[in-house]
Amino acid sequence: MLAATYYFRRSIPVLTEFFRQWLRRSTLVALALLIAPSAVAADQTTAFIQLKSASFQLTETVQPPTYNDWKNVTLPDVWTAARYADGDNGWYRFDIELSGKPKENWGIYIPRLNMNCAVFFNDYYLGDGGQFKEPMARNWNRPLFFVISPGHWKNSGNVIHIRLKSYPGYGRLDPVSIGPESALRPLYETQVLVQNDLNGVLILGTLFASVFIFGIWLRRRGDNMYLWYALMALIWTLYTSNNVIRDIPVPARIWDWIIYSCIAWWTVTLAIFSHRAARIVRPRLEKGFLIWATLSTLAYALSDLRFISQTTVIWQVGSLAIGFIVVWELLGEARRERHIIWLGISIAAVLVTGIHDWLLQSNFIPHWSPLINHILPYSAPLLILYIGWYLTGRFIEALRESEQLNITLEQRVDAAQKALAASFEELRVLEISRAAAGERERIYRDLHDDVGAKLLGLAISAQRANKVQDADLARSALQDLRDVVSRSAQNETMLGDLIADLRVETGQRVNAAGLILAWSFPTIETDLMISAEAALNLSRILRESVTNVLRHAEAKRISIVTQIWQDQFVIEVADDGKGCPAENLKMHRGMTSMRSRAATLNGTLEWTSIEPHGCKVRLSVPLQSLPPETRG
Repeated sequence: MLAATYYFRRSIPVLTEFFRQWLRRSTLVALALLIAPSAVAADQTTAFIQLKSASFQLTETVQPPTYNDWKNVTLPDVWTAARYADGDNGWYRFDIELSGKPKENWGIYIPRLNMNCAVFFNDYYLGDGGQFKEPMARNWNRPLFFVISPGHWKNSGNVIHIRLKSYPGYGRLDPVSIGPESALRPLYETQVLVQNDLNGVLILGTLFASVFIFGIWLRRRGDNMYLWYALMALIWTLYTSNNVIRDIPVPARIWDWIIYSCIAWWTVTLAIFSHRAARIVRPRLEKGFLIWATLSTLAYALSDLRFISQTTVIWQVGSLAIGFIVVWELLGEARRERHIIWLGISIAAVLVTGIHDWLLQSNFIPHWSPLINHILPYSAPLLILYIGWYLTGRFIEALRESEQLNITLEQRVDAAQKALAASFEELRVLEISRAAAGERERIYRDLHDDVGAKLLGLAISAQRANKVQDADLARSALQDLRDVVSRSAQNETMLGDLIADLRVETGQRVNAAGLILAWSFPTIETDLMISAEAALNLSRILRESVTNVLRHAEAKRISIVTQIWQDQFVIEVADDGKGCPAENLKMHRGMTSMRSRAATLNGTLEWTSIEPHGCKVRLSVPLQSLPPETRG
């Protein structure tokens, strides 16, 4: 199924291009064929004889009648209802007088007749248009041509007999031409090309369009506009097959019932399709159309073959009325969609040709063209093919949009999947963080209750024993333990709160050691939020600086300055002790750790001597290194 869908999509552009090229070439051929015959006729008018009068008698014989009961008639001779009351088989006689026998083949050219005929020349059978028994051969839209050899001519008294047999309401014979075959055959072949071959090409085109659009509808069953078009094109194909089929497969009564019913159903399906194309909602009107088509089908079924042609003339008025309604509706909707106006104009043009053919069939106007019986078989297929071209383009555009939407949807799904995966990853990290925080809290409680209590007891004991360094070491170790467990558990903290905490802690240590502490706070707001890692590193650097003073400086006073200067956060720890370590002295582990933590903060750490004695440690950290990272 997927493979079939793939190849169907791949075939759409190819078939569409073929369809468009075929339509363009067929249109050019049709125009050429409609223009060329007039030039051919102009060159040949003086090369043959056109017989416009004849003798006629109504008889059922199949051979030229021998009794003299002829009546003069003028061609075209259209059979009346009174003539049908006496019979449906007649004979035409043409007397031909030439100055001498022709030395080349001559031809008898019958451009228009209805329904079938047989031709005799000097009682010699030249041929016929097919079988005379039911169902009779249908030559109503097919010219006939017969060849007379030079040996069939007499010196004088040459006679042409034409047997004409027809169904009631159809009989007709137009002027007959006789002349050299070289002069008449081009006219005959041109008329066959225009009336039969071109009609056959158009029939194949509408059949192809019907099947093709029906295939599209199978892919888009939710849009029944394609289905109505396929039905409309198929019904027209069946209807116009009457123009090219000579030997029908069923009796004429059934064939005419089918063909004439197609006129009503084609009009109705075209109307409903137009509603779908223009998005016109008229359910009651469409129901009325369908009822009318059904009634017309019943009317044709009940009509006798003798009266079916008259019935057709009456019911075709209803088809024309539906055409007027559709054109009126489409032109009213043209302001909303531009392509609707072209559909309305096209149907209006077909409607004009339909009126012409109706007037011609009703004998209100004469035949104006020697080559074309009706115009509608040429105009309606062009309308059908134009609509098919439009629908194909519309389907391809919808297919492109669908494919683009699929690509966009796939991209969105892929992006959503990535976002979901990232969300799951963040959730996983969060769960891990929560689990770590819980475990850290558990460890903190254990350390606080166990190790922390012991360090606190050690600090108190050392203080009572006047062991200042041991007491400070115990307090420092206790604070480091708290920092590791509690400070690292926080996501972020305010810089001002950190400075305040460090002030309290440092004050306790310095006072316990018997030193004086002077602390200078920043002069601006310190509401900057800093990361837990930055807070831990700042705390450790300051604590290690104070520890070094308490253990090694032998100082009496410690001065600490915390300030924000330009874009830097600065901590300075100064004492009045014995001075800084010698430059060539190897740094101990605490100082190395301080430098490492300063580097982590992208900061600088330096020791400078104070005159007359003492040492100052200065830490400078960019403010942009302190805030926590922003997560998307």
